[in-house]
Amino acid sequence: SEVAMRPALRHVEVQEVVLEAGDVIFVPRGAPHQVANVETSVAISANFIDRTNVAEAAHDAEALGLLSADLLETAALLRSA
Repeated sequence: SEVAMRPALRHVEVQEVVLEAGDVIFVPRGAPHQVANVETSVAISANFIDRTNVAEAAHDAEALGLLSADLLETAALLRSA
């Protein structure tokens, strides 16, 4: 079974949420999640980055190959703010 192969799954709590028009949900950084649209919809997603988390955000983006030189300069500016 999946749990036998990955014992840490015993500690996972699955939560299901249905959002209605105008609802918002906060998913903390690093929290694994999955989204399924039950009908055609428009979703807006954003990541909040400031000087308290810019180093972690830059590390994550670099690991994903999403960081360009311009973004590195922006990260440096945020760190010094």
